[in-house]
Amino acid sequence: MSAQQSQSTNATKLVKKLVLKGILKVKTGLHIGAGRDAAKIGGLDNPVIRAALRDNQPYIPGSSLKGKIRSLLELVEGVNCLENNHNTNGNCKICKIFGGSAANKQNHASRVIFRDAYLTSESAELLKNADLDYPYTETKTETAIDRILGNAKKGTLRETERIPAGTEFCVEIVVNVMKGQNEPTDKELKEKLALGVRLLNSDYLGGSGSRGYGQVEIKFYDVDVVFVNPNSRDKNEQNAEDNRKNGDQIESQESKSPENKPAVSDDKTEEEIKKETRDLWRSALEDAGLWIDSEKDKCNEN
Repeated sequence: MSAQQSQSTNATKLVKKLVLKGILKVKTGLHIGAGRDAAKIGGLDNPVIRAALRDNQPYIPGSSLKGKIRSLLELVEGVNCLENNHNTNGNCKICKIFGGSAANKQNHASRVIFRDAYLTSESAELLKNADLDYPYTETKTETAIDRILGNAKKGTLRETERIPAGTEFCVEIVVNVMKGQNEPTDKELKEKLALGVRLLNSDYLGGSGSRGYGQVEIKFYDVDVVFVNPNSRDKNEQNAEDNRKNGDQIESQESKSPENKPAVSDDKTEEEIKKETRDLWRSALEDAGLWIDSEKDKCNEN
């Protein structure tokens, strides 16, 4: 085998691209901060991040969702992907799914993309017309307590802006199923993402989680398979296709025997592969308690 052929054989290839669509429901007041630069004189101490071109509505950055889910999965595995000596052999599945770190010289593109989550049209309308402290949000006043005297510490009174409980956001997670050395399998992607979302649903998102903020629940209502690669089949599948196309080739009786047929059928149409993928992902999400059937219309207008 030539060097060029070897490189082609080992190349990473996109097999499928799919989008998990769901609803994130805020169970307790959610605070994802806009940073100190956003605080104005005479304004809130801790404002939430907002989307300027969406009527200044609050939103959830995809980085917040991805980072939280990744950190929870790292806790389960007992690893810290930011350590300099981590993943030197390139076998860390979390790094393969969520991306490698430049700190350990294992730069690797993420196989999952977390979109920014915006308000459902229903929640946007409800919050816009509600009697709230600020447009679309509430505030919570807090202070530090002197543990010896039992009274408020001077100068610690602060206001934190929160997204009210009951608010819903549209969530999208793009999953790239790849084929190549050490790539996570479709099964591993399903298991890790389902576990990560389950852990998040039992933890918190954003700031001040230990004080009751940020309880959320994500459930999915659709798996949209947007792409399947017809050139991603194994060599034996491609040989079967070539034989079928070349009418002048006569197959031997040996090649027709059951034991020599391709392990994966190459007779499936693109739509059949898409349906099979949707069904498998839906089944995995249902088994994890992360599926709901009645939410699809809430995000159609977004």
